[in-house]
Amino acid sequence: MNNIRSKVMTAANRLVKSGMTRSAAMAKAWALAKADGLRVKVSGTSFRQKALKALAKLRPQDVTVLLRREPHNRHDSNAVAVYATVPDRHMYFIGYLAKAAAFVLAPLMDKGKPPEVMGVSVIGGFNDYVNYGARLAIRV
Repeated sequence: MNNIRSKVMTAANRLVKSGMTRSAAMAKAWALAKADGLRVKVSGTSFRQKALKALAKLRPQDVTVLLRREPHNRHDSNAVAVYATVPDRHMYFIGYLAKAAAFVLAPLMDKGKPPEVMGVSVIGGFNDYVNYGARLAIRV
């Protein structure tokens, strides 16, 4: 139990450093510790509408998602890029994991424990005025 509390406090402290309030960080850290999986928003999708439109036409089980660490990213040293591959072997860069999720998952990936992506869902795009977005189901 002390080991779990220690990990929760470490995660909460990292989230506070990234700008979250202490109470929100504690809630998020406990949710991460108790969950066997999470749903994570992909950020930066407004710049990748063409790729997401192509992915929206496919069945979710036909899309394989790859998470790649970018420790030398000049905007965020915890950046985790999200790539989607489709059956025709085309790879699309669709964005980055949300900052709070990357802040927690990046150290795990650096230690050789990558999270498992269970699925991707492309959302939005139901008319010309609504952009596409993406969410991932991840098992830690």
